[in-house]
Amino acid sequence: GLVLLGLLPVWKVSRGTPYQALREGAVQGGRAEGARTRLALVGGQIALTVVLAFGAVQLVRSAVSLARVHLGFDPHVLTVRVPIRPGQFRDMSEIIALYQRVRDRIAAVNGVESVGGISHLPFSGTALLDSYTRDFSREPGWDHPVANYYSVQPGYFTTMKIPFVQGRDITDLENSTQQHVIVIDEMLAKSAFPEMQNVIGQRLNVGYQIGPSTIVGVVGHARSIEVGRAVRPQLYAPMSVFLRLPLHFTIRAQGDAMALRPHVRRAIEEIGPGGALSGFTMLTDNVATASSTLHAVTGFVTTLAICAGLLSTVGLYIVIAFVVHQRRRSTAIRCALGASPGQLILHHLRTSAAVIALALPVGVGLAILASPLF
Repeated sequence: GLVLLGLLPVWKVSRGTPYQALREGAVQGGRAEGARTRLALVGGQIALTVVLAFGAVQLVRSAVSLARVHLGFDPHVLTVRVPIRPGQFRDMSEIIALYQRVRDRIAAVNGVESVGGISHLPFSGTALLDSYTRDFSREPGWDHPVANYYSVQPGYFTTMKIPFVQGRDITDLENSTQQHVIVIDEMLAKSAFPEMQNVIGQRLNVGYQIGPSTIVGVVGHARSIEVGRAVRPQLYAPMSVFLRLPLHFTIRAQGDAMALRPHVRRAIEEIGPGGALSGFTMLTDNVATASSTLHAVTGFVTTLAICAGLLSTVGLYIVIAFVVHQRRRSTAIRCALGASPGQLILHHLRTSAAVIALALPVGVGLAILASPLF
């Protein structure tokens, strides 16, 4: 494309009459230093055009990939925040039993397919972070790798359609009797046990006062912090081991989930957790909010890159046209001596072949170096 762009001014000059060019005696071929400067300008413009064209293509690909990114879960679920009144319950076992009754009551609502609960919803802007280690001789510290921690109810992974790669879900018995079991994601399994294919039954020393825990399941990684990339490994523990209030319920419906809001509200109020319910929204709203800024920035930068690429292409044409225009007197003389348009084009190509041969690799090299930025 760049070669064809350069041939266009040559072709246009070759179609002109020698008499018109020879009359303009003020136009000269220029000194050798000036000619080299102009050729260097053409080479620089070619290299810049290659970089900008590469950047525009990469950013367009990024924008398309962003629209198709797989979150690791299906966000088409209804969510509700269910707090409890402070001092209403004497110990943690009563709180866990209450949340289990709430879950079972929601599951009984007509039209509900499945229900789960988690301490922090994906893309809610909050998440707990702590370290983990395979070393049981001391507590995990900040010199150890870190992961995002969540407390969950049984049924959360099924409701969110987060696939199990190995093992199983946490059970209601484990969720209520303070058994130190955990479910981890694929990212954590690969980083903590790189030499193992099956990590079920392995143990990790987990921070946040959870302590040594046995892995009972491995799930796919769910992007819950950033839409554009996987940030950190994730670890899920039973509520009895790691209770963080209030709990958020995720509800998958057989039809329109939003139509179930009044029925779900009544079902929860029948149990009477005591706190004011809030956050009756679709999880897709969280995803849209989290990705809106990234979409806007990517779209804006992509538009700028495309415009810059087009402007650079126009600039390349103008620069090459100027160089050819500066040499049109010698071109007219060659025409007068019987040179054909094809011979003129070959003459200009021989002159610019070295420039293109140098400029294209330089442009490609700069584009490769700049690729991480794009």
